[in-house]
Amino acid sequence: MTILAETTSLFARVRRHARRTELRFLLAGLAVFGSVWGFLDILDEVREGDALRLDSAVLLALRDPGRLATPRAGCRRPPATSPRSEALPY
Repeated sequence: MTILAETTSLFARVRRHARRTELRFLLAGLAVFGSVWGFLDILDEVREGDALRLDSAVLLALRDPGRLATPRAGCRRPPATSPRSEALPY
C-alpha cells in the first residue's frame, strides 16, 4: 500500500466521521431550537391571556360540579393536625 492510498483512506474515514458528527449536532441543535421556540410560543399565549379558558376548564374539571370549593376525591387535602398546619396553603 502506498502513502497516497493510506492518506486517501484516512481522509475518507475522517470525512465520513465528520458527516455523522455534523448530522448529530444538527439534529440536537434543531431539537433544542424547537423546544425553546415552543416554550416561547406557549409563554406568549399565557401572557396574552389566551390560555385562561383552557386553564379554567382544567381546574374546574378537578372540582366537584355542585361545590366548586371542594376538590374531587383524589385531590383531597389531608386533615389538619395542628392549628399551624391550617394556616399553610395547599
